[in-house]
Amino acid sequence: RKTQEKHPILSALNEGYLGRDILYFLPQLAEHGLEWSGLEETTDGVRIFIDFIRSVFDSFEEKEQFLLTITDSNTPLNKKHDMLIQFNNHFKTILREIFGLTNEQLNHALELAQSFYRELLVDISASDDGFRGVYQDYALTNEVNNAHYGYLLTLFLGYDTKNNNPEQMKKIRFEAGRQLLILLKTLSIYNLYHQSLSQAKEGIVQTIINNLGSLEKEEFVELEPEKTIRVRKRKLLIPDFENFEIIIDEKPNKPFSSFLRKSFFEPPAELKDITNVNIVLGLDYHSFPKENLLDLLDRFQSKLLDFIKAQFRNNNLESADLKNYGLESFVKENNLDQLGGYRPGSQSSRFLRRKFILKLDEGNHLEIIIYPFTTTNGDNQWWGWLETMKDNDDYRQRRLFASENGIPSFYDLLFPPEIYPAHYQQKAGARYHNNF
Repeated sequence: RKTQEKHPILSALNEGYLGRDILYFLPQLAEHGLEWSGLEETTDGVRIFIDFIRSVFDSFEEKEQFLLTITDSNTPLNKKHDMLIQFNNHFKTILREIFGLTNEQLNHALELAQSFYRELLVDISASDDGFRGVYQDYALTNEVNNAHYGYLLTLFLGYDTKNNNPEQMKKIRFEAGRQLLILLKTLSIYNLYHQSLSQAKEGIVQTIINNLGSLEKEEFVELEPEKTIRVRKRKLLIPDFENFEIIIDEKPNKPFSSFLRKSFFEPPAELKDITNVNIVLGLDYHSFPKENLLDLLDRFQSKLLDFIKAQFRNNNLESADLKNYGLESFVKENNLDQLGGYRPGSQSSRFLRRKFILKLDEGNHLEIIIYPFTTTNGDNQWWGWLETMKDNDDYRQRRLFASENGIPSFYDLLFPPEIYPAHYQQKAGARYHNNF
């Protein structure tokens, strides 16, 4: 733990720009190498990343022999392979010490990082004609695909087991560097994610949900014309709210790829929504008095917490990180232009909701989101819980393709136009660029 706290690479990955700055400058590093003259004009995170890469290579005792073996066209491939394995073992030893992981966990992290692009893009490319031809570009080139730690670092340094076209080498170096960064990010959040995931597997969340109220009935609700969803309603057992029939929308545990993507935008230690539950109160949007809404949510949250404490007979449970989205503006009837949404390019504050973290015990958290309204029945200004589902398809693209304050989108950082010019042109035909 002391090593993890002190090593600079962890600061570069999880503080400041959270690694987005490294992605931003990777095309230049791929073209000009680690001795790039513009390196001093970059960020601390980029320089730490490069210093780390250099230190791994410089500390390899067989460095000189390694270079001779790898770059000599007359060396048999099996000898090159053996030398790469030695370098890979050296690199993994360093990573084990920094991140506190076992060899098995390092191998698992490699699998998670290699599947990251596929999981990030597969649903978008499948649902948008503008992306069907670009689908293959999520895959790494053959030189990088399935490469181990040592070989990725070798490629990023510009060394290869064969001679490549210089233009192709730039792309290979970029993809190797990008994969290295994704791997290091994966390692930096690996334990945090799996510790949170183990909490869900223990069933404590399900225990809480099942004790909030008895299952009363199922209904089919129209989401869109010719599209319905089934909801289950529970009769609340919480004092003062016994007459409420609520919908509990328990979300699947956040997949690692989603957690990894979010770690580029929020400090990983602050990501506590691996397990979350939506509670929909189902108030009548058009008849419930606006001025009473915040008071009701305050009372409900307080009663909910007291109820859970009583059920667990544990007074140490507490809530934290309370955030209201749109609620104050809704009550005061402020203009929507005054609202801010966390999601870049999103209008998420239109979704009226309260979000907070329930601290169960040391290291265990449950994100609870309370929606006062099931639906606003087509109101153009404010949205309820059902409307969040209508936003999903567009949001998948928005969270990847929306730029903010002149900073390229996350998608363009992963697939920059200077590396993938044809890809960039085809992307312009996607639904996102036509709708927003």
